[in-house]
Amino acid sequence: MEALADILAWNPEMAGLMMDFGTLPPAQRNSLWLCMLHPGLRDFYRDRERTLREGIADLRASGGPSR
Repeated sequence: MEALADILAWNPEMAGLMMDFGTLPPAQRNSLWLCMLHPGLRDFYRDRERTLREGIADLRASGGPSR
């Protein structure tokens, strides 16, 4: 994962725990996007609201998207 929360690589263990990111279009391989919008992961996070708040804070601290 990089500063913008894009998922650049994964291993079989992560695919088994969360999902196989290879099944997603590259534009959707983003941990914040997945946490916020992917219906299959809504219940994955113990404290989803906190995860989103912290992820957005990290994104802002990094200077935000430059794309």
